[in-house]
Amino acid sequence: MKPFIQTKQTIHILAMLALLIISWRPAQSQVTIGSQVNANPGALLDLKENDSINANSTKGLALPRVYLEDPGLLFPMLKHKASYVNGSTKKEDEKQHTGLLVYNLTTDNKHGLCEGTYLWKEKQWVRLSPPCISQACLYDINSNKTPGKQYTFYCQDKEGRAEEAETICKDGFQEIGLHQTYHLLTYTEFIETWNQSPEHYKPSSRYLINYNGWITLGIIRSDRSMYILGDIGNHSPGLSIGGLLSGTYTVRCVKD
Repeated sequence: MKPFIQTKQTIHILAMLALLIISWRPAQSQVTIGSQVNANPGALLDLKENDSINANSTKGLALPRVYLEDPGLLFPMLKHKASYVNGSTKKEDEKQHTGLLVYNLTTDNKHGLCEGTYLWKEKQWVRLSPPCISQACLYDINSNKTPGKQYTFYCQDKEGRAEEAETICKDGFQEIGLHQTYHLLTYTEFIETWNQSPEHYKPSSRYLINYNGWITLGIIRSDRSMYILGDIGNHSPGLSIGGLLSGTYTVRCVKD
């Protein structure tokens, strides 16, 4: 029986070696998930169900859902890594995580965090989704000339140059999710609202205004008085839209 036992062990060992030889292959440098189709030449990871150059899948990529804690920290990812928290490896950790992509579930308007897709870039989380918005950022200002008339403002002031002002309001707010369109504050709207809402018109601020195709400035002085730059009577209050005004001014947008 001894030769039989040795033969059986030998066969078992040979079978295992054969299996290892057959199954062994160099580690793949490119991977396709979703099909047996080869990955595209420029992709390390290719998600697809077929090899079409058009739609090649009926499914998508589900990003990891996390609760981000601070726009400038890799939390919760490295919250329990002592060397990151104490700063000894913070620079290296931040560089190594450049390109990290997550879907954030935290809503924190004070720190500019709200639900959506974020990318870690350099030293902060960069939001890839439309800008954060909450209903608290919308307010109505009554007209001081027409009883019962209101203007709806989007409260997040934007800083921009004169040549960008129209575009900021026309294009910059359509993707926010309010399902409404906005335009640059007009001369009439400024005249009818500037003294109605001190908490929204800030002292010592200069607001870009559209006056019949001209860009001019509505200025709120520190004493809460108002001043319009330019000669309104001669219809030349400033510069034509597309012209340059030196400096950066506050751009406020009003619902159409």
